[in-house]
Amino acid sequence: VEKSERVVPPPSVAEVRAPAPGPQIVPAPAIKPLPVNPVKAPEPIAELEPVPPTPAPLLETPVPAATPPPAAIATVVPHYGPAPIAPVQAQAPATPAPASLLSAAGKLAGAMVPLLAEKVSLPSLPGLPGTTPSSAPSEGVNAVMDPKAAEAEAAAAAKAAEANVIQTHNDAFVIVKGINGSGSGFACRQDDKTWLFSNIHVVSEIKQPTLTRLDGVTLSAGAAEVAAGPDIARMVLTKAPEHPLEMITDFEANVHIGDDVLVLGNSGGGGVVTSLKGKVVGIGPDRIEVSAEFIPGNSGSPIVHLKTGKVIGIATYLTRRYEQFGSGGGNGSVVVRRFGYRLDKVPVWEPVNWPELYAEADQLEQVSKLTEDIFNFLDALRNKKDPTFATDTLRRPAQDWTTKIHTRNMSDSDRLSATQSFLTALRFMVRGDVAVAQTRFRYVYFRNRLKDEEKVRDRMYQAFDSELAKLGTPLSRHSFR
Repeated sequence: VEKSERVVPPPSVAEVRAPAPGPQIVPAPAIKPLPVNPVKAPEPIAELEPVPPTPAPLLETPVPAATPPPAAIATVVPHYGPAPIAPVQAQAPATPAPASLLSAAGKLAGAMVPLLAEKVSLPSLPGLPGTTPSSAPSEGVNAVMDPKAAEAEAAAAAKAAEANVIQTHNDAFVIVKGINGSGSGFACRQDDKTWLFSNIHVVSEIKQPTLTRLDGVTLSAGAAEVAAGPDIARMVLTKAPEHPLEMITDFEANVHIGDDVLVLGNSGGGGVVTSLKGKVVGIGPDRIEVSAEFIPGNSGSPIVHLKTGKVIGIATYLTRRYEQFGSGGGNGSVVVRRFGYRLDKVPVWEPVNWPELYAEADQLEQVSKLTEDIFNFLDALRNKKDPTFATDTLRRPAQDWTTKIHTRNMSDSDRLSATQSFLTALRFMVRGDVAVAQTRFRYVYFRNRLKDEEKVRDRMYQAFDSELAKLGTPLSRHSFR
């Protein structure tokens, strides 16, 4: 996905526990997760690739080398947003495109790759609560238990805890499904009331949703609220389930890096609940990072702390970042990180007006689509490929410009004039829709995401402005010869 690059300071603390060996998890029927997994195969909600707000610094502590890795989970390559379109090899143009703009496209595309990569939103994780029974040695046994036996016992206990969570709270997991996609949700007690929780990006993207429990019972939701900032939404349930999940209230005292967590949700929109085991690998002021490999469809699922059996967060988004000096022998690798927002750190709840929420979500999606469209267009120029367009806003002026500069009988001065006009149009394009949205957005969540988009657009504006200035100098005219 949502639709990325942060440097995390070393830990200043800590209580770091060696993670208990992760039990192998037998997938249970998966619920349809909340990241919008389009019914027809459109982009999933989580796949809108929303621009997630820059995660707060997380305290990270690597798992000790001696500690066995968590139980293996089938590796799924997460994909957020529309499937990439295979580029079509461009035909050789009759007249080469202006070198100056091609050069600018290459530089801009190179500079924008890490920036746009941060836009993964992404988003999709579900999680289930679980209680890990303590496995203290039997009374009177003084001898130290054999390491392998202890490991096997811990794994068995964890597996039993996972199964217990699913069976005990099977009426707390909800599939959110609409005419354009599906996602996940869960019933949880908070503030002495049972709410249906999901992500804002899920509930604002799925149109005409139905809420269905794993046992097939359809739920009805009442008044809704969204967090003023974090990607969390909650709705009052007219009839609460008998066994809702519980939200943790003493997070700092109980949750530590290395703790086991369980994420249960509708992975990939398959319509069944799957369990994804992982560990807490980072803790921040308002979010947590986990190793559970959630994928699209999991957005809106609970992240359950196995030791306490309570919900500590909601699966929300992931980021992909290229690490040039990674562990892959110096060749670099793509590092995927997965995040969820803490339920205990919501500053304020804003009441929802559904028409307004849908309108803001749609407008933000259009802004994000244009950002991606411009970047993909520049990348196609750099790689001498035929561009594809997702928006008419860019398609029309871009096709008009390429047609003019490839006309055989056009003079250099006319090509220069066409290029200057196109750059001027691009400068206006990257600022216009953002300015309009700024006057209309009311919800803090959408305003924050718009700010992230604006940062990317400002970089584009500066590049186009600089290129336009170069084309105004006499030397730039030689670039057409």
